Amino acid sequence: MTLAALMAPPPETAAEDLFAWADAGQRELIAQIKRLVELLAADPGLAPALGQTPGQGRRALAGRGLELDAAQLSPLWRDGFNPWPKAHTPLLALWDRWLRSHAAHRARLRAIAGLPPALAAWRDRQMARCALELGPFANRLDYPVLAFELSKGCSIGCWFCALEAPRLSAVFRRDDRGAKLWRETLAACAEVLGPAALANAPCYWASEPADNPDYPDLLADLAALAGRPGPTTTAAATGDIGWTRALLAIYDGRPGLRFSVLSLEMLAAIHAAFSPLELLLVDCLAQNEASAIPKSRSGRARRGGRWLAVRQAAEARLAGRATDPRRETTACLAGFKLNMAEQTIELLSPCAASDRWPRGYRLHAEGSFTTAEDVGRFIKQTAERLTPQSPPPGRVIGLGHGVVLRHNAHDLEFTSAAAKMRLPAEPALARVAGLAAQGKWDAAALLDQAAAAGVGPLEAMAALEALFARGLLDDDPPAGER
Repeated sequence: MTLAALMAPPPETAAEDLFAWADAGQRELIAQIKRLVELLAADPGLAPALGQTPGQGRRALAGRGLELDAAQLSPLWRDGFNPWPKAHTPLLALWDRWLRSHAAHRARLRAIAGLPPALAAWRDRQMARCALELGPFANRLDYPVLAFELSKGCSIGCWFCALEAPRLSAVFRRDDRGAKLWRETLAACAEVLGPAALANAPCYWASEPADNPDYPDLLADLAALAGRPGPTTTAAATGDIGWTRALLAIYDGRPGLRFSVLSLEMLAAIHAAFSPLELLLVDCLAQNEASAIPKSRSGRARRGGRWLAVRQAAEARLAGRATDPRRETTACLAGFKLNMAEQTIELLSPCAASDRWPRGYRLHAEGSFTTAEDVGRFIKQTAERLTPQSPPPGRVIGLGHGVVLRHNAHDLEFTSAAAKMRLPAEPALARVAGLAAQGKWDAAALLDQAAAAGVGPLEAMAALEALFARGLLDDDPPAGER
């Protein structure tokens, strides 16, 4: 394949087939480059070893079992993982094409068809809000509408846990009663939300999959009903290699499995147990303290000064490129989280971590269930209560948290700490946006104010709905309203 062909946009393919364009040799090369990137992200000592002479670079790669041309790939470590638009070699073009295929795949996953209309509108609004609140980081979130926890708490206790998982206290077992409740719950969710929602549902949240000895079988149940397994992230990939291989078998060459790598020793053990090709579609996320991947200041990491030292070290490895913690959250769910061990259900959405929402997600509704019928009923009733088009009556309307409005003769500019959004300064839109920015009136009173300023009622309502749909109005659930 020529360099020009490699740099072409990725083709439209089935959601599972990221490599329709690549032959076996190219897949092996991509798998090796992926392993190199994992090593570079985790090990600050590797880049200096690669950057001295071509001979040293080759020996350093060969010592890690990689047969790659270090000279072709040097921008990967010399530019602090920045993009390399002027450094396209054949190997970089191959890697870039894989990254774009992966991004296109994730974009397809975000398009969940078959949701109840009010829930779909609510989810779209949360994604629009996150684009402004979180900036470019929002594009890294998949926004599933359903997630499951198969235990209560976590046995690992990572110091940086963004979701601040409590200590492990209960596990949902796939015994006769548990298996029946699990399958009926999956079926109820698929009936109300559609099969696509189930296919994108992670079976973990503030929990560790390996804490549940039945996890592979529970995941296989979901895959049998949904057509594919939902995402899994585990920080225990080396605890029981047989268990990890069972997970790989369930995914069977499909994306969705991720390993959180807590140390260089753990990464070495993963690489020793699995070939690059076996892990081609498994994300190995460097979470060790020396990692070049900055950690979100949410959850447990908000306490103490350890996060700051780790983040400063990561920024130093990223060629001094600063990262803004206000743009981050590890919470991607814009939908319902079910804990099967304690039989609770919550409606959540991502947000920037704050004193009110320290774990990087908002809680919009909560309840409990005993049967699958309870689950279906709660989801239906909650979805019906979500306002699809305009702000709820009686609630004071304001711009989203931290959003500032500036306007001139041509544009309305909505600015947050992370991003900007511009809309045309049409008279009705400008007037209603200016009133919303004052944060004084509910919808009815705001429309009265707009009418007094000469804006027609239909125009004013259309402007209010446009601002609401774009996530520009405050959608933070008031305390006590859930």
